[in-house]
Amino acid sequence: MNLIKLYLLIPFLFINSLTAQDNSESYWNLLLKNETKLALNNFKKVNKKTDKSLESLISKEILRNENGLIYNASKDFIKDFKSFTNYEYYLYAFWNNPFIFDNYLATGFHNKNSKVMDAFNADEIKNTVVKYSIKYIQRQKTETIETLKAIKLN
Repeated sequence: MNLIKLYLLIPFLFINSLTAQDNSESYWNLLLKNETKLALNNFKKVNKKTDKSLESLISKEILRNENGLIYNASKDFIKDFKSFTNYEYYLYAFWNNPFIFDNYLATGFHNKNSKVMDAFNADEIKNTVVKYSIKYIQRQKTETIETLKAIKLN
């Protein structure tokens, strides 16, 4: 009798796992087909609360960027981003994306990316690569501000 239940349970679990993947893959497939608005709408239907996982939080920002919403990240994105224990790896991976530090090497430091840089405390970061990268970028920002102040005084 238990063997019959097992044979019935295995196909159910297999089918259930396949349908669970369809929801997340559907908006990525739409994005690959350049259906950006539809992909974002589909994502919002599937993910009512994006703050439950770091992956969905970042996925939302990627989809927003693909829809031309690149000036600012979603409200409280950095606060929500930092609330996850493993955010450091994602911080480094998405370092130059508009929702983190933007492309500061090309655009320089401005109000948006400066506020994001100030939101991170290098001493709180455990990963040494990320820690010293934050220290470096914050020092570069400080030196740039000091140089601009010196130019204005002359």
